[in-house]
Amino acid sequence: MKTAQYYAPEDVRIENKPIPIPQKGEIVIHNKIALTCGTDVKMYMRGYPLFTPPHPFGHEAAGIVDSVGAGVVSFKPGDRVVAHNSAPCNNCYYCKQGQQSMCENLTFNFGAFSEYQLIPAPIVKQNVFHIPNAVDFRDAALTEPFSCAVYGISEIGIETGDTVIVNGAGPIGLMFIRLACLRGARVIATDLSEIRLAL
Repeated sequence: MKTAQYYAPEDVRIENKPIPIPQKGEIVIHNKIALTCGTDVKMYMRGYPLFTPPHPFGHEAAGIVDSVGAGVVSFKPGDRVVAHNSAPCNNCYYCKQGQQSMCENLTFNFGAFSEYQLIPAPIVKQNVFHIPNAVDFRDAALTEPFSCAVYGISEIGIETGDTVIVNGAGPIGLMFIRLACLRGARVIATDLSEIRLAL
């Protein structure tokens, strides 16, 4: 399979590697669509301190289950799925306080820019989702970033008639803008880009 491998800032290489074989609790997805997250751009431009290269690149994708490891019962080959980019341990201090996004032992998911992607068992167990037939792969691949916006909106307690300012009208900002409008808020969008504001 072809895969994009991250080696260093501005050093991503397309390589040929064997299709992964899932171990216990893992699945392999044949990616149909991959998106470029802002984090991917930042990693490409300046690196990312939490991850030691080389490693597969990209983390927003949707596709079809190709194979499953032992013990996987919720997914089977042929299922249309989308996987989040991480899963918490549910055992550390922060997880026990209900702050899984601060987990000290997050399992990460890489390989969206590959033909086939191995999904680690903790992510399969908690953060892989079936895609309804009516939902396009392109839309499904937005599940993870959109869920961040949905969570953020739910945490700030917007009520009808509130005024909300969203700083930044990029993809995530647009999600926040739309969701705040749907909650009945008056939204003021700001951005350094005139093109984004015009859109």
